[in-house]
Amino acid sequence: MNSPDLEAEPHRVGESGHGHVDVARAVSRTSNRAMTGREPEAKHVSPRTRAWLEWVALTSIPVRHLDQNDLPIGSASGCLLDYKGRRFLLSAAHAISMRSTGWVMEMESNSRGTEFFRIPRMNYVGEIVRGKGRMREIDLCYIEVPPNLGSIFRLHTPMVVGPPQPRHVFETDLSSIPTHDQLFGFSGHVRLERHGDVGLAGELAVYPGLSFLRSEDDFHVFKLPVPHPGHEHFQGCSGAPIVNAKRELVGIVSGGDADDDTIRGVSLTRYKYVLDFLCSNTLPAKSFALGITRVSSS
Repeated sequence: MNSPDLEAEPHRVGESGHGHVDVARAVSRTSNRAMTGREPEAKHVSPRTRAWLEWVALTSIPVRHLDQNDLPIGSASGCLLDYKGRRFLLSAAHAISMRSTGWVMEMESNSRGTEFFRIPRMNYVGEIVRGKGRMREIDLCYIEVPPNLGSIFRLHTPMVVGPPQPRHVFETDLSSIPTHDQLFGFSGHVRLERHGDVGLAGELAVYPGLSFLRSEDDFHVFKLPVPHPGHEHFQGCSGAPIVNAKRELVGIVSGGDADDDTIRGVSLTRYKYVLDFLCSNTLPAKSFALGITRVSSS
């Protein structure tokens, strides 16, 4: 397969015995426990696979739901992409409900607190069903964001705080489609728990080794490399980018099926016309009124 030597079990992020942060090793522990309920045996991870796992961990952008007091009450994932000279945040519509407010994108979290970009109302995608006169909702939402907006990942473990690493911004024409000769992966923050008044902490899990089965309607369907552990183990991953070994974006995590051990991802190639229309018929946004907020940890 045209993929790194991905192991059959998921991975997790932590620290190595050499004084530096080892994202691939820590991801291996977290994801494996999330999906199988047990700690993994020590395995060799090649440098190529390690680099890919570390990159996958940086592709998913944490999106948080805050209440009226800026306290965290929920979480989803998203991805940033540059498309036709403009920057967008994409996520799953079911995760960021059209009827909810108070959503933010995490920019950076450190000892002083967490810095957020307050998300104005997202745009939601729908299609007219021919002959039935009704709108069918698509599990995809998006919003244009400032062209310099980014997000910083900093690994926190009981032993070390890692250096800041910029999360990935995709530069894509949204033409990549999954094929049967590749393996795929995605990442997200799972097992979220409240810490104090303003903290929402979780484990960063990377799920590699997915194989492409088929495309049906809005979705690409992928097979998990292990039995589906239950939907609660993926809570927080909805909206995360699904990527291949070539580091291409092929879909957005939408859901899964525990009966056949699959994950569904919204096809971005199918709905790229939405961003095409926006970029062709509107000017780039010049102001983002809700701006940036820092929630202090003190």
